[in-house]
Amino acid sequence: MQEKDIRRRDSFLIFLIFLLGVIVLSLFTREILPAKFFNDNYFIRQSMSGALTMDKLYERTAHFYLLIGMHPGDEYHIEQLFGIFLYLVFALQVLRRDQTFFIRVPFIWIWGIWSLLFVAYFTQMGKDQLAFIIVGLIPFFFQTSKKQFVVVTTISIIIYGIVLRTYWLLALGIAVVLYFSKKKKVVWPIEIIGIIVIVIALYTMISGEPVMNIRDAVNLGRIDSVDASSLIPSLVANDNLVNQVINYVYALLILIVPIKLTAVSQLVYYFWLYSIVGISIKSKLASGRNVPFQLVFFISFLITQAIFEPDLGSAMRHQAVLMPMILWTFTDGNKQEALKGGDL
Repeated sequence: MQEKDIRRRDSFLIFLIFLLGVIVLSLFTREILPAKFFNDNYFIRQSMSGALTMDKLYERTAHFYLLIGMHPGDEYHIEQLFGIFLYLVFALQVLRRDQTFFIRVPFIWIWGIWSLLFVAYFTQMGKDQLAFIIVGLIPFFFQTSKKQFVVVTTISIIIYGIVLRTYWLLALGIAVVLYFSKKKKVVWPIEIIGIIVIVIALYTMISGEPVMNIRDAVNLGRIDSVDASSLIPSLVANDNLVNQVINYVYALLILIVPIKLTAVSQLVYYFWLYSIVGISIKSKLASGRNVPFQLVFFISFLITQAIFEPDLGSAMRHQAVLMPMILWTFTDGNKQEALKGGDL
């Protein structure tokens, strides 16, 4: 057996180990995880049965699951099996793209972290599972060219933003601005602050309410709660533009730097984020290529999260949706050399 065939075989065996782990954990999530992890699932089931009709986001998500044949009274293992199916489909697509993926140490590292996030968030009917399908999984099937993948991903983000989460459109807009000025990254901070100031000012003018109050409204009543240990607070009252910008910068710092550690759960978030940053830097330095649009979007998404995310747990859950986009950047079939030398 040639060395190339051995590496492919070993990669497939490691994939099977991951798959087995996800199957076992997925079937016991209700016993392992706290009840707060299933709040979305409860409201979506309520929406599917018609008991909850006041929230458009839940209603539209519920319509999707009804459309594919799910029912509000289905046993939990039905949706768990559906989640496992999504994991399997994505993993096989990854192997199709890079048959030695699962013996590359950096990839195994980030895949292992993401697999745990997948079990926690994407093996149940939920808004984030739907986001993973639309924004993450579907575009990953378009592997013919970088241009095709970027186009399909962009269309998926636009559809998801229009139908479900509008702030994804803001993240996409920021990504476009940053991407077309990527040769002058020194101006990125100026562009980012400029965009954020404009967004904050326009939202406040149009709605009459400070945009930074959105996060505060979600966090109202959660302060000092054991279920909100990674909460992102405001430093000052959002009663003027300057204070809103101050609270934005503070939130962005918390999302990027562990300046306010109050719980072990926060370390999981930073471990996840810095793993992505580390593999991105290693890949970029090794390949010498320009920063791809997918990573620019991840940066833009992080920038946008500083406006809306109520806590680090929610931030990590939403970032996990982008895993296919991130991995597409780091894998390029058998031509990938950016992380060469990192095999098991």
